[in-house]
Amino acid sequence: MRLIDDKGRVFGRINVIDFAVILVIILFLGGVAYTRLKPGNLEGIKPTTIEVTFLVPNVRGPSVDVAAIGDVVKEGKTNQVLGEIVRKEVEPANLVVQMPDGRYWEMTSQTRKDMFLTVRGSGRVSENLVQLGGQEVRIGTPVSIKSRLYAFSAVVWDINLSPSGGQ
Repeated sequence: MRLIDDKGRVFGRINVIDFAVILVIILFLGGVAYTRLKPGNLEGIKPTTIEVTFLVPNVRGPSVDVAAIGDVVKEGKTNQVLGEIVRKEVEPANLVVQMPDGRYWEMTSQTRKDMFLTVRGSGRVSENLVQLGGQEVRIGTPVSIKSRLYAFSAVVWDINLSPSGGQ
């Protein structure tokens, strides 16, 4: 018995085009099932309170002054609420400057600051993923955060999955 006979049927029973259509449908359904049932899917995982610390590097003094504890911050692109600022720490920014002889020096800036904003909000935690307000967060990833008065480009500095004083 040949694989495709002289009439173009697979094993003499089904047309090649029909076989290809059925194969595409099966692959599509398999892909949908895989995306819905894969590990790390957060559907059905109960939201919990988490804290994420963002580093906002090299900002000017007025920008530091406008960010306040109690502000509700959102993700810059999707406008999803991340949470409320519960802690704010400010340190002088360290800048790397090239000297005339080609050497590099690390210097403390007199006008720029590094700001650490700790945001507490509702999130979901799975084996492979942490979400804060629907936004995936991982240490070291850049995040755009904004409030009514400001917008910052920040980096996720720390994630605390069991904050003290939670809700």
